[in-house]
Amino acid sequence: MGRLTFMHLATLGALALGLLGPAPASAASAWLPATNLSKPGHSSEMPEIAMNAAGEAVAVWEHFNGKNWVVQSASRPPGGAWSTPTTISPPKGDFADEPQIAINAAGEAVAVWEHYRHRSDHTAIETASRPSGGTWSVPTTISSSKGANADPQIAIAASGEAVAVWDDFPFLEAASRSPAGAWSASTKFSKTQGGINFPEVAINPAGEAVAIWESYDSTGNNPIVKSAAREPGGAWSTPVGLSKVRQEATYPHIAVSGDGEAVVIWVSERLGTVQAVSRPAGGRWSAAQNLSRIPRRPGNLHATRAEDAQIGLNEAGEAVAVWSWENFIHGVIQSASRSPGGEWSKPATVSAKSALGFEPRVAVDSAGGAVLIWVSFAPRHNFLEGASRQPGGNWSKPTRLPVKGGIFIFPQLVGSSSGEAVAIWQGGREEHRIIQGTALPASAP
Repeated sequence: MGRLTFMHLATLGALALGLLGPAPASAASAWLPATNLSKPGHSSEMPEIAMNAAGEAVAVWEHFNGKNWVVQSASRPPGGAWSTPTTISPPKGDFADEPQIAINAAGEAVAVWEHYRHRSDHTAIETASRPSGGTWSVPTTISSSKGANADPQIAIAASGEAVAVWDDFPFLEAASRSPAGAWSASTKFSKTQGGINFPEVAINPAGEAVAIWESYDSTGNNPIVKSAAREPGGAWSTPVGLSKVRQEATYPHIAVSGDGEAVVIWVSERLGTVQAVSRPAGGRWSAAQNLSRIPRRPGNLHATRAEDAQIGLNEAGEAVAVWSWENFIHGVIQSASRSPGGEWSKPATVSAKSALGFEPRVAVDSAGGAVLIWVSFAPRHNFLEGASRQPGGNWSKPTRLPVKGGIFIFPQLVGSSSGEAVAIWQGGREEHRIIQGTALPASAP
């Protein structure tokens, strides 16, 4: 589902909040040559990545081992090389997929995934953890029902407390882990006639967890974005709606700043525009604001419209939103920004009009600088592009990332306090898909 800011959204706890050092006036860096994270041969798909402020990164993905799908992981020390991949889900018999990953300031990583159990014909949510530089624990099941548990998401605080949420149709379900590592019984809430889609969760520095998801109105037909919060060790609040009914709000994403402010972004399918709301720690949500322009014919699937909105937020609360602006024939990457507590800027086009731009991912540093990557499609091939923006400045001209051959999808982006950015994606072709990555070093002083 591509849920990342300069810190993976799931790592938003205390010091792991995109604490990137101020960007000095310096010479621009170039992306390093791409490397393989997964081993060639059988296919690897759907990568996710998290990085803490120190620059320690952990990635997870689905891997076919010749008999079944498993979850694999690799790690990378600050500025270093990726480790040999290791399998962290049960290696035999069943089907594991949809992995997600979080890491905190101490380097403790927690992963969650779906595990389809063939004999009992149900899907469980499983988790494993790993201390900084250590080995992965034996997987633990955290879902309680024998239903269609799906789409798990994970966040971890600096204290080691973790929160997971997932779709247990027709409920949203959640479980928490104490700093000592013990998981609570799962809790169901927000029963919805049309079910739950695209849940996400983040933890602010005070330990407050904030969950968002796509739900439906009482008719079960109109998607809306909802949210609930939970104090450390407490119960989840009554869910509230963030979007207006009948605006068909979908694909929400959340980011949290150093003072606990949460910003949520989504696409209104009815209006064809990107919308955003914000909430101070423990406070109330603001009214939704349109970030992209509204098409002349809202609701027309063939009109120009916004898709795939993503949000980046730094510790100070400066936000950068990105999205694809398309009409099914032509697509460009656009962006808007907001100073801490300020108003959103007018949208600016970042990508060139000569290629179709999709799947943007954005990273924001502590000084307000940003890095952006996306997938561009041209006749007969596609490629990865990137751009950067100095604090308060304009986006640079797009440059291609140094990777050749294959089809590139599902890009992800994270960064460290030094200003280094790390990108991974799914590359390769057909039955030989592979996870690849590159890094953008911090600019030289």
